[in-house]
Amino acid sequence: MYGFWLAGHMSANQYAEKHNRIVKAMRKVDPTIKVTSAGATPAELSMMTQENMQFIPNFWWPPFPNDLPHKFESINDYDYWMLKNEADYIDHVSEHTYCYPELSFDWKKQLFVDLHDPLQTQARRITNRMGQVFESWEIYKEKLPELKSKNIKFIFDEWGTRFLNAYGTGMTRRTGMVMPMSFALFLHEMFRHSDMIEASTPTLCFNLIVTDGTGDGVGHTAAGPVINLCVLTSRVHDLYCSAATHRSPW
Repeated sequence: MYGFWLAGHMSANQYAEKHNRIVKAMRKVDPTIKVTSAGATPAELSMMTQENMQFIPNFWWPPFPNDLPHKFESINDYDYWMLKNEADYIDHVSEHTYCYPELSFDWKKQLFVDLHDPLQTQARRITNRMGQVFESWEIYKEKLPELKSKNIKFIFDEWGTRFLNAYGTGMTRRTGMVMPMSFALFLHEMFRHSDMIEASTPTLCFNLIVTDGTGDGVGHTAAGPVINLCVLTSRVHDLYCSAATHRSPW
């Protein structure tokens, strides 16, 4: 509900009031539930606001704010007000993490620009987006010390790569090496932060793992083995942790 371009958009304070009332009612029925609240850091909201203004303008959207980039503790710091007002009613914070690998985001100009970067730099853009989330978390802990005693974790329930379409007026997906390299680096970054991540879901790109750009089945594209390897690694990690936890006295 943080996006000005979304139907049902509401301020962070409105969201907190609604969220807390619903969670209180749900916990009366089942106190064991785990609750996920949908937030956005200033970095996320700044970039996605500019994405909509720059690439996907729509006549029906309300006026966008012009105070970009958004500041911490401002009215547009959705995560801050959510954590300040809802921390007792949150188990997980949901974050969206998208990037345009071929475009750098110029923070001074608040614009996406093409720097003609090499492939390895393009592939790291989505990893840098996750880094912004955890840098923001450290800032939130300084501003809200009570968070240090809570076991709030993140769920990256939307992440993936985006590319401009041929007209420069919207997003598209495509196969190639940028996507699988981006996936691999992003998954490595999740492993590094596994103590703070409960779950994740890549979105709007799985169709390109088993099809080419025309939709015809071609078996696994390059991203397929990356996902398979991640699943295998996760299973080995789980088995190792399980064995370590239930180690035989012998």
